[in-house]
Amino acid sequence: MGRRAGNVDAVLDLTRTGRPGTDGEASPVKPPLQLRRARRPGGDHRAPGTSGGPSRAASGLLGVVGAVAVVTWLWVLTHHVNGAAVSSDGATVMLEADAVLHGNLVLHGWWLSLDSWWTLDVVVFAAAMGVVGSYPALLLVVPALVAGLAVVAGVVLARRGQRGAPAWAGSLLVVGVLAFPGHPLATQFLASPWHQTTILYALAAFIALRRGRFGLGWALAVVLLGAGMLGDLMMVAYGTVPVALGGVVAILRRRSLRAGAAPLTAAALATAGAYLVRVLTAALGAYRLGPTNPRAGVTEALHNLHLLVTLALPGMWGVRSVSGLGSGGAGPAIHAAHLVGFCAVAAGFLFALWSLLRGALAGRVPGESAVAGGATGGAGRAGAESGTARSSEGIGRAGTEGGWAAGTRRRAAGARSVRPPAGEAEPWRLDDILVIAAFGPALSYVVLALTPSPAYFRYLTATVVFATIAAGRMLTRWWSQTPAATWRRAAEVVAGVTLAGFVAGSGLQLARPAATSPEPTLVSFLRSRHLSVGVGDYWAASITTVETRGAIRVRPVVADPSGQLEAYNKGPVRSWFAGVGFQFLVFHGNGGYGGVDLPHAEKTWGPPAHVYSVDHGAYTVLTWSHLVHVTRYAPRR
Repeated sequence: MGRRAGNVDAVLDLTRTGRPGTDGEASPVKPPLQLRRARRPGGDHRAPGTSGGPSRAASGLLGVVGAVAVVTWLWVLTHHVNGAAVSSDGATVMLEADAVLHGNLVLHGWWLSLDSWWTLDVVVFAAAMGVVGSYPALLLVVPALVAGLAVVAGVVLARRGQRGAPAWAGSLLVVGVLAFPGHPLATQFLASPWHQTTILYALAAFIALRRGRFGLGWALAVVLLGAGMLGDLMMVAYGTVPVALGGVVAILRRRSLRAGAAPLTAAALATAGAYLVRVLTAALGAYRLGPTNPRAGVTEALHNLHLLVTLALPGMWGVRSVSGLGSGGAGPAIHAAHLVGFCAVAAGFLFALWSLLRGALAGRVPGESAVAGGATGGAGRAGAESGTARSSEGIGRAGTEGGWAAGTRRRAAGARSVRPPAGEAEPWRLDDILVIAAFGPALSYVVLALTPSPAYFRYLTATVVFATIAAGRMLTRWWSQTPAATWRRAAEVVAGVTLAGFVAGSGLQLARPAATSPEPTLVSFLRSRHLSVGVGDYWAASITTVETRGAIRVRPVVADPSGQLEAYNKGPVRSWFAGVGFQFLVFHGNGGYGGVDLPHAEKTWGPPAHVYSVDHGAYTVLTWSHLVHVTRYAPRR
């Protein structure tokens, strides 16, 4: 009887403490704890340290199959959504990639804008072209590939290192919003090069910095952030500043400079490295940069802020249609499903934002008491900041992590910290970075959008991606705390109905005829008249060159302030224009981008011999009785 009473007392004591011995040795009552966990309803019946479930190889194979499925699905969707949206933006990148493949690694002689894509989309296109060749179909394949990889990276982040139902919950939110996007988001997310590869690099850098420590991941993040800034300065808003501010928040949470050293130095070294590489490559004859993009004035910025709240963000989340981007056939039911998804993302994102603000102000991380009041003693802080991978989250997780909430409370009192059996060591680090990152693109839209055109909504794609992933991580966290069965069932029903609405919305987009580009009609006209070398407005130039795989070469021009047509800085200007005689000029409608029209053409080369209207007025083609030349090369936006 006395022995049995002693065992009961031991189990009761273990229920109150719920931890291994603080001296590093196994607790004498650990077996009863394992037995108690094994009997918990709905809990994980595996002992700590065991893998269970499918093998690592099987899980890896399943992940690869899922990634291929996502990329394939997005490629099919891209054909229907953006088949007519392939443009000279993507074609110029293909021409850059072709130059790189032919040995011009630093794009010597090219004049480009700040978003040169040199170390971003050019790399992806060059890799694809090196495998399959310079096929115009890559203008749709590559955006689908990049978007698919971004979805995969989002799933990895949303899982928070978890497995099972919690990981599925967060992952499905990301997949639902990003892999089955509403029509406005699809037109921006599945097009290239509109900063999608910048988003992918940023997500990869976030994953590399998830431990908040120096090492191989830290070095990889430095490379990714630096390469991103070299190819697109939007990386500053998408990745570099969020990483740096994430380091600042880590310092405030821990009240220790060491806590934010890795992300802060990664951002600083990436910036310095990008600048140094740019200086060195420029000295070696790399591409030249044109003038910077203009910024919106105060009045325009305030109007952009109004549009951001009332139209841009609701439209990008599929809550409403956007004039100029189309509806994709979505009606009130589809919009309602996306509204539910938007509310779920908003709730999770706001919770993550509140956690960041509270933690930074009070000096705490999720599950720990405030540093400010001395609740975390010196031993607790030392344990949290030691070089070993130790947990600071302390939220009660399902199954094997069910007893870790109590462990966190003891750590706050100065108890020794140990690694949790699963999940990220300090998940709040990525939570904070993603929350901060969601604000950068929105601010960029307010500052850079010059008109109310929905074309500028492309800046907000990153906000949707980062906010959705942050919310997915919060959903994983909530589910891992084993909520009541009633809440779980309600969440499953709502998620199922909402996901069905997302899939139905994508199905409506697929049911519509695939959009086609008007360039084939123009190409047929030019071939019928044996016109193979010409100039044109930007949107008609490089895309025609790529569509014909170089058989018809059209170089971009714009009107200078005096009204003369000159070379546009989107290529190796002198080699494309110097000494070259051109047979024709082509532009959209009655006037193309940059003032390319009949009056400016006449001012530059005199009256044309023929004026042709192609594809019911979609294009105008001018020819002269002699070859014309472009002699002005000043780089202009």
